[in-house]
This record gives sequence, C-alpha cells and structure tokens, in this order.
Amino acid sequence: NIVASAGYYFERFFPDYVRELTEAQLTERITREVEEGVDGTDVRAGTIGETGNSNGEITAVEQKVFRAAGRSQRQTGACVITHTDVGRFGTDQLDLLEAGGADPARVLIGHMDCTSDTDAQMAVVKRGAFIGFDRISLVQGIFGLYQTDEARVNSIVRLVERGYARQIILSHDLARKSR
Repeated sequence: NIVASAGYYFERFFPDYVRELTEAQLTERITREVEEGVDGTDVRAGTIGETGNSNGEITAVEQKVFRAAGRSQRQTGACVITHTDVGRFGTDQLDLLEAGGADPARVLIGHMDCTSDTDAQMAVVKRGAFIGFDRISLVQGIFGLYQTDEARVNSIVRLVERGYARQIILSHDLARKSR
C-alpha cells in the first residue's frame, strides 16, 4: 500500500503561501488533506509529514508548521512523522508538536539513527514518541557522515535493554535514486 502524506517538509521546500498563512490556516489545510483529500482529490492523507527542520536550526516558519501539524494531529488522530537534522532537534520538534496539542504516542521522530547520542534518543522515547532508525545502511549523507550500521545496532540494543523496543521503527529513507 502507498500512504499519502499531508503537510510540509522544511522551509527550503515550502510553497510561498506557507510563509503567509497563519498557524490556524495551515492547520486547516493539513486537516483537510487528511479528512477530505490532497490537492482537490478524494485521496486522503494517512499521515502528516515528513515535517522537518532546516540544517542547524528550526526556523520561525518551521516552528509554525510544527505547531500546525500538532494541532491537525490532535483533530484527526493521524500520526506525525518528522525529519530531524541528522538526529538533532528531536525534543525541540516534540516540544513544538505538543504545543499544538499533539499526542506523543502518535509521533515518529525521524532519522534518530544518524546520531549515536543515546541521551537524545532516550529523551524522545521517554516522552512516549517513536524514533525512526530509518537510514539503515546509509553512512554518508549530503551533510557528512551518518552512523555505521554497527553503531545503529548498539543504539538499538541499549534502547531495547531499557525497555523501549516497541518505540523503535526500522526502515529506510529512499529519497534518492542513489539509495
């Protein structure tokens, strides 16, 4: 099955109108994509995301989009999937989603396998959110080195030993033909 997604990626890829709309208007658009259909079709989105942040920061407009995604998630029950900056800003993303009313149990913070920072990973799962180990086999990204698969396995083992096995999602981020 292919699941359509609602919402917006990160600022570099936002349509111009995202900067202009209020948080409430963005919430309405995202919610409509989930409940009615995407781009005027009857194809309803099954998830919100990949909602993300820029390299090295979460810009003001991205913060607005995160809160709107959180509000829409609360209204629709759809899960939110995020794009972190190689595993950084996961708790900041969760803060913004929760500020919009999101339920962390319906949130997947993505790309958390790009960091070996177990504390950063633990900070997300302790709040009830899922973490994505979703770049398995990718050791080189456009912004530098990711983790080796051995480091990913070590992180997974540490998380499982601490009781968080059910909050780890394994997948692969197939965003380019080269992958």
